Amino acid sequence: MSLSILLPILTEVGVPLLRNVVGRALGAPAGEIASGVVTLIADSLGVERTPEAIANKYNRDPQDVAESLRYVETSQKEFLVTMLDTINQTMQKEQNARGLLTRIWRPVFGLIFGMVYGLLGFCLVYAIATSADPIQALGLIGGYLTTYLACGTSVLGVYVWQRSAEKKQGVA
Repeated sequence: MSLSILLPILTEVGVPLLRNVVGRALGAPAGEIASGVVTLIADSLGVERTPEAIANKYNRDPQDVAESLRYVETSQKEFLVTMLDTINQTMQKEQNARGLLTRIWRPVFGLIFGMVYGLLGFCLVYAIATSADPIQALGLIGGYLTTYLACGTSVLGVYVWQRSAEKKQGVA
């Protein structure tokens, strides 16, 4: 679900609470929360429950969408505040956890991902620039990168899935 497509619309219409919920859901494991917001908005507009359908409706009739968004924010204020509180509680629990890794995993992951992403980009440019056959090099590198990233992201996905199950069971 590409929620980022909704941020400019929510900003332009002037619904700060909805924008805040969607913005925070982009950077957090909050798929259920994001899905709930998209469902609320889409149902009020009578469109398919996707950010793209909402954006398409906005492009066709911005005034109608703006009125619906304002209505959703006003009528669902308590629900939206509860969602933000849930996100905040999760982050505060991680920040105050006993284990060092639980406290610092988000920033450490961000730093490591940024370094790896930058190095992969540099290596890709270097390999293509110094290759006798850049097209063949690009194909070979593409296969390696796909395998490398698929392995790393699958491990991360399993970790997040398991950690989510632990949180639902109340395990700190």
